[in-house]
Amino acid sequence: MFQAELTLLWYGSIVMALFSIVFMLALILSRIANNRSTLEREERRKQLVEHLLLRKRSEDDASVLADLTRSIVVVAQTIVETSTMVRGAAMTEFLDRLAGFDIKRRLIKLLNSSNPRFRVLAAEALGHFPDEQARGALWNALSRPKTMTGHRVIFSQALLSAGEDPDLGKLLDQFGLEQDKTSTDMAGLFEAIVRIDPHILIDRAEIACDPPYVRAMMLKTLGNFAITDSIDVLVRDAQHSSSQLRATAIDAIGLLGVTPDDTSFLETALEDPAAEVRAEAAEAIGLLDLQEFTQAITKLVSDNDWDVRFRASKTLLIFGHNGHQILQRLSDDETNPIAARTAALTLDEEAFA
Repeated sequence: MFQAELTLLWYGSIVMALFSIVFMLALILSRIANNRSTLEREERRKQLVEHLLLRKRSEDDASVLADLTRSIVVVAQTIVETSTMVRGAAMTEFLDRLAGFDIKRRLIKLLNSSNPRFRVLAAEALGHFPDEQARGALWNALSRPKTMTGHRVIFSQALLSAGEDPDLGKLLDQFGLEQDKTSTDMAGLFEAIVRIDPHILIDRAEIACDPPYVRAMMLKTLGNFAITDSIDVLVRDAQHSSSQLRATAIDAIGLLGVTPDDTSFLETALEDPAAEVRAEAAEAIGLLDLQEFTQAITKLVSDNDWDVRFRASKTLLIFGHNGHQILQRLSDDETNPIAARTAALTLDEEAFA
């Protein structure tokens, strides 16, 4: 009986070993096939770009393009990548020469692919077809329940590129903002809106109907694009109950380089319980060159948080000769080792800059 069990185990182990070998071979063959397919698509993409951009229309144009456009994935990738190189009439002609090969319908079909990368490619390519059919397909893709947030952003950007009305509220309704707390890539959507009309984003931020993390991304975008008309909203949110929103609003104010009429909120921010707010306030004061805050900034060089200390000492450098003297004095103060070390490091960094 014991001998029979050993025999069964022996044969079982052989079967499992053979199965593992077959499985590994299948994976290797699959990888080789995928790599070959990828290389073939890349070569066909290069040929398509070369034909459309470097060669004029000719009698054999249709037959050549019919061969080069057999893969809609290649066509989608070509449209997306070419759009970063050419604009206006050149891009219009580029798309016009593809018009006879049912590209739009095939892109819409690709938008339903099981491959996420292909869906993204299809959406980005459809953004270059400003008509109701393309926009309808993109809306359908955007509104699918299980669509990832990153893909929703890309579909929204494609909709705007395809001429959709930049109704930010309507677009944001598709994101489930209260449930998804990790949508940091939504900044791409806000950047697209700002390029169309920054006041759309200002108005949305002003009504304060979105979660703080979403509003923070809006404010960051307004600051990055130096939208000075947003200063009132930024000052308001610099005093919000959310530390994330306070910090982002103050950061954006510094990026704008516009000094508000009332800067008392910055004085409060320098004593904020959240280190990120103190740090942003210290940096913004330097960017705005508000030297009336010199005493408060000097105090922050002894802050418990390293980022706060570092930004405060950098601001003192911005303040010029007076700030430099303060840092020199702090670096020699043996009674305050934290401030002395921070000041010394800042001065050393300036010396090697």
